[in-house]
Amino acid sequence: GSQNPNSHDSGFYWPGGENATIPAIFADGLIWGANVGKEVRVNGATYRYGLQAGKILSNGEPGNPQDPRYKIYKIRKGWETLPPGEQKDDFQSDYENWPVEDGAPWVDVDGDGLFTRGVDEPEFVGDEVLWCVSNDMDPSRSTFTYGTLPMGLEQHTLVFGFQRTGDLGDMVFKKYTVINKGTS
Repeated sequence: GSQNPNSHDSGFYWPGGENATIPAIFADGLIWGANVGKEVRVNGATYRYGLQAGKILSNGEPGNPQDPRYKIYKIRKGWETLPPGEQKDDFQSDYENWPVEDGAPWVDVDGDGLFTRGVDEPEFVGDEVLWCVSNDMDPSRSTFTYGTLPMGLEQHTLVFGFQRTGDLGDMVFKKYTVINKGTS
């Protein structure tokens, strides 16, 4: 969600981009529910956060949420023209390490259907794009959040916006992809 995990305060400020000072959203997110056998299970993220960082591995276990690759990646069109410094370095690192293997969207530049780092590119659905992967596999988080066990769901979160005038430049978009990797 939009809550700042470090301070537990609002994490989404608007308007003003990086210089914004007005908190616009305290917390938000996606909540889901399903029948699993004879029980209803609910999880997701709003004020309480029932997810942990990382994908669900092919063996059905969650990836290590402490793995530094499970973070929020942020790319921006034109990052190459920024002056040298930490901001440019961060954009370059996220661009060059875009986590396609974890599900991040990409463009098949050479048309071979396989992601080749240095040839194929992250997909810019907006002028600035953020992406991360999380899962509901931590029972302590899911029971604390909504009182039910995990379902084995992996969530990809894509946030994007446009740098332009008019209505489109005054919006932020979120797209969630939820994948059932559980056994039910």
